[in-house]
Amino acid sequence: MESGAYADVWRILAAALPVLCPEPGERPVHGLDRLIALGLRTARWTGARGAIPEIGELAARPGSSNTVREARALAAQLTD
Repeated sequence: MESGAYADVWRILAAALPVLCPEPGERPVHGLDRLIALGLRTARWTGARGAIPEIGELAARPGSSNTVREARALAAQLTD
């Protein structure tokens, strides 16, 4: 990834995360928190900006699960 693949990884994650985010009342898929965490690191590395609505909706949920915490961090990164 040191050869500049960060942007490619971010594009893949930005496309996949909205599809994987659970609808209200649904449970997240196993490992989604780790995928969102990878998205956060990659967004930082690439300087990615621009809200992902599904991540914002997940971040707005009550609670403190790993998935919600990671979604909040990613949403903040993308909109700061």
